[in-house]
Amino acid sequence: NDLIHVYETANYMTAMGQYTFAQLCYEHILEVYQNREIYNNLGITSALAATELSAKNSDIWLYPYEIDWQTRLSRKKSRGEDAISEEQQKEHLALLSKAKGYFETAFRMDKNYTIAAINSICIMAQLGNFEAVEKRYKSLKIKDNVQKKYAKMAYAIAQCHNPLKQVEARALLQSLENNPTYSIAHMATHNIAILENKEMDTDPKACVISFEKPIVDGILLHKLTSAGHVVSINTSKNAQLTIQKHATSTVIQANMKNGYYFAFQRTKKAMENVKNTEGVAIGTLISTSVGYMSICDDLHIVFRYNTNNALVEWVSYYGN
Repeated sequence: NDLIHVYETANYMTAMGQYTFAQLCYEHILEVYQNREIYNNLGITSALAATELSAKNSDIWLYPYEIDWQTRLSRKKSRGEDAISEEQQKEHLALLSKAKGYFETAFRMDKNYTIAAINSICIMAQLGNFEAVEKRYKSLKIKDNVQKKYAKMAYAIAQCHNPLKQVEARALLQSLENNPTYSIAHMATHNIAILENKEMDTDPKACVISFEKPIVDGILLHKLTSAGHVVSINTSKNAQLTIQKHATSTVIQANMKNGYYFAFQRTKKAMENVKNTEGVAIGTLISTSVGYMSICDDLHIVFRYNTNNALVEWVSYYGN
């Protein structure tokens, strides 16, 4: 049960941009449980860290990186900004290469593990290994319909980099624009706009909803007690989780000896008025194996949806 808490905590920490602590959680699990999902999600932490390395990142595509939930996606980017520094470029490449290694490890453990295969296609595209993208994509044998769409998205983005393939790429992306899973449709629309040299009208990180965040179980995240079940994550860094179970929610606190502190509250209780006119709360989107998450940084809330756009769980978070 502790490992499940640690695993799902790492998934949420990844979505909320807490990559260092998420990596520590995944590495803690690997000490006792070697599995493909852990390596896949470790790859996600490195890939997203690389993507968010600089607001001046020249890579403006939305890649369908996917957290495996069962064992972000966008931020506003624009053309014409200054390139990232040489040091940042080296770090960016190192993170992408590290992510590729994790994805390939997961894929080697199970050649039928399509989530890692699709994530590896995204990394290959970002690294400019387009021949490898073609080979991997054509070798895939995917049964799940949603996974097929994510694979098509990743392949289409790679094709966008080849002027001779852009007509095919546009057709692939257009075939995804009206997909019933919102995250797929959103990525397709964004990437078509980029292909056509258009600027996105709005910041996808802005959460387009209007409501008052309720207080659940009387919890105020900035006034928590340290009582609860403690799980040691990394002894050398004195990293640990403290888990508190309440009537309708679970509160998790993460801290390290360097003063790092982050807390969040998971709630499955229904929440009123969290949908906008398009059906979901718009924020930074990140895909999962069972749907997707919308991270609303301005509200400090994550909404987790299934592939039918139904709200499964929402999380309120706070950190120093």
